[in-house]
Amino acid sequence: ALTAAALLVALLAWVSPARVLPETAAGRFYILMVTWPHALERPVTGLGPGTFELHYPAWEQAGRRDRCLARALAPRFSGPQPHAHNDYLQALVERGVPGLVTFLGAIATPLLIGARSVRAATRAGLPPRRLPAALAGAVVAVAACALVDFPFQRPAETLTFWTAATLLAAGRHPVEEPRP
Repeated sequence: ALTAAALLVALLAWVSPARVLPETAAGRFYILMVTWPHALERPVTGLGPGTFELHYPAWEQAGRRDRCLARALAPRFSGPQPHAHNDYLQALVERGVPGLVTFLGAIATPLLIGARSVRAATRAGLPPRRLPAALAGAVVAVAACALVDFPFQRPAETLTFWTAATLLAAGRHPVEEPRP
């Protein structure tokens, strides 16, 4: 089943009208190279929520001036960017280290609570439950996507994350009946 799923994903990526993966990765790398030198300019407070887009053009210009950016990438990817295409980096830039730690805590907390709930159910002799694993998978999937995109900046994905995180942290999942 995993092999079939991997083949299906590869096929869908191949026929997708979106940019090819290497091109997308190069663009994300370019944004990272522009942004990273400024990630800790204000480590305690950050530059302020929503300010990434305002600072990015000056950072890009400074990177080209100081020759810190790959020349091959600059012509293809230069231009305004509303997001860092990495929610963790954007949290660090806009809200500083405390903001990043808080963001990571919001991701880790429901996973830790869900794991504790599953361990407690296992110790109590209850049958294994698949719902917590599915909810944890949804939380991890959105968190992983945040490494190369900005799902926490879009309402649909943010709602998906918080719904799964809340249900996982609640820890009151119906006991699944074993299949006959």
